[in-house]
Amino acid sequence: MVRIIFVRHGETQWNLQKRCQGQTDVELTFRGLSQGKILAQRLKNYPLEVVYTSDLQRAKATAQEVINHKDTKIPIISEPLLREFHFGVWEGLTTEEIFEKYRELALKRNISPHVEIPQGEKYADLVNRCQRFVENCLAKHRGNVLAVTHSVFIKALLHHYLQLPWPVVKNNLYIDNCSLTILKVTEGKVVVERINDTAHFELLEVVEARH
Repeated sequence: MVRIIFVRHGETQWNLQKRCQGQTDVELTFRGLSQGKILAQRLKNYPLEVVYTSDLQRAKATAQEVINHKDTKIPIISEPLLREFHFGVWEGLTTEEIFEKYRELALKRNISPHVEIPQGEKYADLVNRCQRFVENCLAKHRGNVLAVTHSVFIKALLHHYLQLPWPVVKNNLYIDNCSLTILKVTEGKVVVERINDTAHFELLEVVEARH
């Protein structure tokens, strides 16, 4: 049995501004670092065989927070397969700007992720990366694997394994910063155990309420 715990990175300034990040390398905010620390406390006593992280700094910094709070040494591996989807000409634009400049294209992509964005990644290539990462984990590991990645990567993963319509995945399955989405694979059968688990942030809400 292999359990893969997918984590979306902590908050960035572009998240706050509702900008399309994709593969643009944006740093975590102070709150994003705090989210990583809270996540680390949630996972502190959770046995992990290895930690994989997207090679973008917002994911690497989140993964490092988890490692920093572990009592035992765990290898951390930078994995390009976990990179976010590349949004091409949309990167750096806000949601409003995308609809102003590319309204027709945006509406089409609400229905199907296979509608291509100029200079962007093909959705099929993203799904292929998701599958390859899961397959690599099954070939190499027999325990719990932590994978720090990005929201659209996780949505593509869920779209593939749950076989839900894309509009449902895109509009109804939100993936919060530093949330947990867990796949369990037993004898080749993939089960989605959790989606967007944020129970650990009850502590962060209490801390913020005191300040």
